Amino acid sequence: MSLRRREVIWPKLRGDSFQKTSDPTNSYNCVAFALGDTQNWHDDTRYGKWDDRAPRDGKVESYAKYFQLFGFVTCEEPVVENGFEKIALFATADGEFTHVAIQMSDGTWKSKLGSLEDISHAELTSISEGDYGTPRIFMKRETAIQLSAP
Repeated sequence: MSLRRREVIWPKLRGDSFQKTSDPTNSYNCVAFALGDTQNWHDDTRYGKWDDRAPRDGKVESYAKYFQLFGFVTCEEPVVENGFEKIALFATADGEFTHVAIQMSDGTWKSKLGSLEDISHAELTSISEGDYGTPRIFMKRETAIQLSAP
């Protein structure tokens, strides 16, 4: 992706604020990536993988219901918690789902940028605004691997 196009879509994603961690692919999207599935595209359109127990209306709350089907529960804030993985669901001002980012154990974030590459970014706000809107819902689920105490 050209630098100029990236700056238009994600105005805060500049310079050393991110690192590319994979090549572009349209095999999976951010929802699939957050679920650990790199073989399918998950979305609420008729073309994506979806479970009809979650509404197909494009709203961030419906995506939260979808993630609940995979063991996620809502939480208050994106602070690292031992034994949990966290995600941040993004939405536009009118509540349309746009993106989900995954928190890593060190507090940094990973994102799959549509059919583009996966990236790591230090701040959740690095991809906010622009096309992705802002983080609206935080969720967590228990992990099988426990982090060691500091």
